[in-house]
Amino acid sequence: MTKQREAGISAVIREKFKERGIFGFKVHGSALMMNGLPDLVFCVDGRFVGVETKVPEKRDNVSEVQKLVHQMIVDSGGEVLVVCGWREAVEKVEALRAKWLAAELPDLSSKAVRKLESLRKQREATAVNRVAHHRRQGEINGLDMAIKVLKGEL
Repeated sequence: MTKQREAGISAVIREKFKERGIFGFKVHGSALMMNGLPDLVFCVDGRFVGVETKVPEKRDNVSEVQKLVHQMIVDSGGEVLVVCGWREAVEKVEALRAKWLAAELPDLSSKAVRKLESLRKQREATAVNRVAHHRRQGEINGLDMAIKVLKGEL
């Protein structure tokens, strides 16, 4: 009975993830398959995410083989979630997305600063007359402000 309930949870998770544009599939165990693989495998924003489904009363019933394989996935840069329902799965994936985005922000900020500094130099070079100079100076001041915000100086 537990396997049927877990299969139902897995089916709903696959459907909810599909609605969100996330590709994934069910891992069907067999004698030829490696033991301990997560029930579901997804590609979330280009990253590997394994999802192990459990009924609530068996949440902590992760076998030693599953723990080992889950750790191997994490050690390889993937993620593994153990969930008891689709809402929990969606919440955990959204938390992963937020974590991944936060990790990318410093890199995005430095790229934005370089782009703004380049644009600022272009604006300075094109201020050829007095009217254009004042208009360009306003743009330059705005760019300076954006650069300071991205650098955390304001």
